[in-house]
Amino acid sequence: MDLNETAQESAFRSEARTWLEANVPTSALPSFDTAEGFALHREWEQKLYDGGWSAVSWPVEYGGRDADYIMWLIFEEEYYRSGAPGRVNQNGIFLLGPTIMEVGTQEQKAKFLPSMASSEIVWAQAWSEPNAGSDMASIRSKATRDGEEWILKQVLSSNADGYLVRNPEHLRFFAGQRRRGDFSLNVANPLAADWFITHQQLERVTVSYDLNAEQVSGLLRAAPPEWFELTLHQHMPLFHMEHCVFCAFLSKGTDYTNCGRPCDTHVVKLRDRTGAEHPLKADSGCRNTVFNARAQTGAESLARFVELGVRVFRIEFVDETPEQVATVIGRYRALLRNEITGQALWQELKLSSQLGVTRGQFETTEARKVFPRASSDRA
Repeated sequence: MDLNETAQESAFRSEARTWLEANVPTSALPSFDTAEGFALHREWEQKLYDGGWSAVSWPVEYGGRDADYIMWLIFEEEYYRSGAPGRVNQNGIFLLGPTIMEVGTQEQKAKFLPSMASSEIVWAQAWSEPNAGSDMASIRSKATRDGEEWILKQVLSSNADGYLVRNPEHLRFFAGQRRRGDFSLNVANPLAADWFITHQQLERVTVSYDLNAEQVSGLLRAAPPEWFELTLHQHMPLFHMEHCVFCAFLSKGTDYTNCGRPCDTHVVKLRDRTGAEHPLKADSGCRNTVFNARAQTGAESLARFVELGVRVFRIEFVDETPEQVATVIGRYRALLRNEITGQALWQELKLSSQLGVTRGQFETTEARKVFPRASSDRA
């Protein structure tokens, strides 16, 4: 096989290198996980599109150059050689776009491909399954809309002061009610927070459990702190499952209609190789959640969060006794009064609970700042 470039390929390489040298930003763009970085990356994608370099292997009519595989590879080599920014719309251009070209109708191609090439519209994808990952053809899961209204109607009948919403079904069902967003809405950046506060009219949103202390601080600088409440103390949910362990192993029934609710009378914990026992709990919809045996705390960062404007903190319990609950709340009150330090709090609770308290999601060592904007930059 002759791997030497043809004259046409060499000319293509030269053209790509010349354009990139003249147009690649001289300094790295901010992460496109930030509002500023996302906007700048979209501007870069538009520049690529205007120069005909956004999707070189695509047909000209959709914004490409009709480049063959060799020329596409040449462009990718030159692109990475130049240190050009990451492609913010790569899921669209490299994954969805070729799929539409292969199996889409002419109407779909005309509607989606040009705006995808220019990043006027940025595409994303969501998937996964233990035995499939990104192999879409291997996915075996099926989605069936059963709805949860029979459970949610019971909740609504309680006439509560407000409702902690956890998913899109809750957003829809409790529309018009006083609502706050729970951690499962995964608010990890100011764009998501703005959408839930502005467009869904939530009173507040809970900061995502995926963020550490530095990242939480960055989020509070990038958006109004009054939008957020912060879970300061919790047993981290390790995983959720639709399968009910209580029904399967502690009942002769098959579902909630005939299981006898063994979850109301039995205590189940999963013991790991270190001897820690992680509690298993069933919710009203018969979903099961395994919680970390060791509670986590952000006590050492509390003063910083207060300084940044947070005024609402949550303390969550799983299977603590009333006495343990009173002790924990009392120590956090002492912390807020500056009577003890955050370090003293988690060390003391570790000794009294015998489960220990880690800094978990609030670990700060070598944490990367995702939202670097200073508080003075916020409008």
